[in-house]
Amino acid sequence: MHSNEVVEHASVNLDLDEAETHYTNLDDCLQKFHRTEILENEMKCAKCLVNTTHNKKLEIFRPPPVLII
Repeated sequence: MHSNEVVEHASVNLDLDEAETHYTNLDDCLQKFHRTEILENEMKCAKCLVNTTHNKKLEIFRPPPVLII
C-alpha cells in the first residue's frame, strides 16, 4: 500500500437507507471508544510463563481545551 492510496473500510460502503438504520450518536461513540477490547493473540506472562489473553482500553484522562469531533 502506498501513502497516497485510498482504502475504504466496509463500514463506509452503506446505502443511505442502511446508513440511517445504523446511526450512532456521540454518547454511543464515546462509550464504544472507552470499551475494553479483548485481544485475540495470547502472550506468555513474564512472571508465571503461562499463555494469557490481554485487554486493551483507551481512555481520555485529561480532555484537550478544544475537542473537534
